[in-house]
Parts: sequence; C-alpha cells; structure tokens
Amino acid sequence: MYSNVILVGRLTADPEIRHTSGGVPVANFTVAVNRPYNNGNGEKITDFVRVVTWRGLAENVTRNLTKGRLVLVEGNIEISEYEKDNIKYRNPLVNASNVRFLDWPENTGIKNNTNNDDYCDEIDEDFDDDFHFDEYDVPF
Repeated sequence: MYSNVILVGRLTADPEIRHTSGGVPVANFTVAVNRPYNNGNGEKITDFVRVVTWRGLAENVTRNLTKGRLVLVEGNIEISEYEKDNIKYRNPLVNASNVRFLDWPENTGIKNNTNNDDYCDEIDEDFDDDFHFDEYDVPF
C-alpha cells in the first residue's frame, strides 16, 4: 500500500521548530486548504491540515515561511490514535517530503508575476463551471 498527498494552501501561522533528543530538527505548521466546491449555503469549505517536516526541510521551512504564505506540500498521510476521557480521537497529519513556496514574501523587493488571490479566484471560477458536485459521489 502507498499513501501520497499533494496539498496547496496557505499557512495559518509561522512554522514552529523543535529538536528531537537526538538533535534532529522537526518543524510543524498548519495549511488552510479550500475545497473546490461550496457547501449547500454557497459558503467555501476550508480544511486545516497539520504538516510535519524533518531535518533540512524543517530548517528551510522555518527560515523562509511565515503565516499566509502559499505552499504546495507533498507527503504521506499519517493518522495517530489516542483515547482521552473514554473518547477515541484520530489525528491525521501530513509527513512532508517536499514543500514548494508558491509566492514571494512581500518584504524581499521581488515582484511576483501574478496576484495569487486573483489567480486562485480565476481557477475556482473556471473549475466551478466544469464541475457539478453530487453529494453522493465520492471523489476517490
């Protein structure tokens, strides 16, 4: 079996880095990912996905990313389970193998070719024209 996921979204906060007892850097952050369709009330649905990075990738992410930055995350899904007060919880997260920076930070003086917010809206509008969501149609 193989689990692989690709997410595109914005960081909800700056990445947090720590080190294992063996000195290995580990960075955690959460990505807000909009679904390509709206709910029954016409509102956008957003998922908040936890991401963990290791070693050099963790250092790179912590050094270069901040809240609001647009990223593409590639990795595998891991689900941890625990019980608290007789309630079972399942915590999914993405163990990232690659994180791509899809926009430029504003304070670098480098101009981005597109306004990502406008670009994403154009993609959403085009996508909605071609996509008809059936709530009984499972996307996998």
